[in-house]
Amino acid sequence: MTEQELREEVQRGERATQILAEPLLKAAFDSVESALIKKWRETAPADAKTWERCHLALHIIGSILKEGLFSL
Repeated sequence: MTEQELREEVQRGERATQILAEPLLKAAFDSVESALIKKWRETAPADAKTWERCHLALHIIGSILKEGLFSL
């Protein structure tokens, strides 16, 4: 990787951090997270597929918000 490419990658990382810190994006993720939790809680015990999908989605959202998109 050249020095210029390295600088561009650092700038992209900084911009990604800024985007994830945007209040509007945070509010959108919070809304999705709330809807998933509601759906997860309302899922019948026999509906393992829906329960697992909600659970996985919640973990993905948590990873994006807490650790950044590329830590998945």
